[in-house]
Amino acid sequence: MAWMSGPTSIFRHKLVFNLLNRISPQKILEVGFGNGDLLLKMNKLGYKGLGIDFSSTAVEEFIKKTKGMPLTFSVRNCTAENLVPTEDRFDLVVACEVLEHIQEDTATLKTWNQLLTDSGHLLLSVPAHMKKWGHNDEYAGHIRRYEKEEVTKKLKEANFEVVQLYSYGYPFSNWAKLAANHSIKKKVKAEASLEERTKESGIHNFHFKFGKILLNNLTLHPFYLFQKAFLNADLGVGYVVLAKKKVSEIKSTPAGGRIRKSNRNSKHL
Repeated sequence: MAWMSGPTSIFRHKLVFNLLNRISPQKILEVGFGNGDLLLKMNKLGYKGLGIDFSSTAVEEFIKKTKGMPLTFSVRNCTAENLVPTEDRFDLVVACEVLEHIQEDTATLKTWNQLLTDSGHLLLSVPAHMKKWGHNDEYAGHIRRYEKEEVTKKLKEANFEVVQLYSYGYPFSNWAKLAANHSIKKKVKAEASLEERTKESGIHNFHFKFGKILLNNLTLHPFYLFQKAFLNADLGVGYVVLAKKKVSEIKSTPAGGRIRKSNRNSKHL
């Protein structure tokens, strides 16, 4: 059976593209593209760039799935850290449902910052609220779920400024998560490592008979419109965040000249 976008994924992607269209980046890096759903949607809209995933299976399956298709994105089996020594810099880094899998998340945010141009943005999504922790988090190989203050604090530490933060999915995705916890309980592989569960979570999702008929962009649109009333209330199952890279401040010297704080991408005056 083919992979099917769930309601939470559909809500998340709608918000991602609303924010993406605000900034119209020329060159995009998607970190952890998984099943390639978001990458293909960006490709269809004419965006271009690079998709990376540390799962070789994800890369191989994407290449097979897109054989013969016109693509504006290339894909690579690597991590963001592998790209830092290169000259590639991007207008936007997209990382949806990635950060919660990484132990040193602040260090990873700093790496993503390094891969951006001085005017670049980060667009990410993470699951919200540890009190919502459940079997689907264990199945997916999550290390944590985030609180709003934690997300903004870590972004600030990584030299980002939050432009927009949405708490999405309430109430429909909250109900869907409860159902998913129940259905996934028996499928959690306690013996599998976090890395193995993380790799699988990006390319394998749950679906059921007639799922695409009952749960799709059209049937879920009323619920999407309803949840928009709660985007600024901290009630949803996840956060979608647009953050801007902070540029170095320019300060006056005693002699009246100007100096710029050290920055990898800044030009010396």
